[in-house]
Formats: sequence, C-alpha cells, structure tokens
Amino acid sequence: MTPEQIKIRYEKKFIDNEYMLKKKSNSSDLSFRELKIYYSEKNYHLDDKSFETNLNLRNEAGEYNLLAELLFDKNNIPFIFVKFQGQNKASIS
Repeated sequence: MTPEQIKIRYEKKFIDNEYMLKKKSNSSDLSFRELKIYYSEKNYHLDDKSFETNLNLRNEAGEYNLLAELLFDKNNIPFIFVKFQGQNKASIS
C-alpha cells in the first residue's frame, strides 16, 4: 500500500469527522439569539422552526450536540480565530 492509501484507510477507520454532531451536549437548555442576530445582519433568513435542523445543532436522538454547545449564547468554551494572509502562517491579517 502507498502512504496515501494507508492514510485514507486510517482516516476511515479511526477518525470520526462527525464527532461534534453526534456527541451529546453537556447542557440541554441552549439559546441561539446572538447567532440568529448574526445571520440576520448578514441578510440570511433562517426560519425559527428549522433553524436547529438547518445548522445541525441536534444529534440523531434529538438532543443538542457539541456544535450547539459551542454556538449557543452563553457558552464557556474559549476559542480564537486567526486569519492568515498568503500561503504561510508568517502573515496574519
């Protein structure tokens, strides 16, 4: 097997790309007011009835998932976004 084939097989067997969508959130009472305002300001219309479904905020069992926990109004998960300019990490925009 080539190294690329080994990598692909490993990823299929051991890496779950949908972990955040499947894993149940630690909280069950989540609100997304700020996220809805953000989408509204960007001129995206999201129906309240399908908002959570369209953004995959619930797992297959109907419980909030980790993505929902990350995006809800009062989360306690710190994260930092950095946007790089160019082809390497030397220049931050």
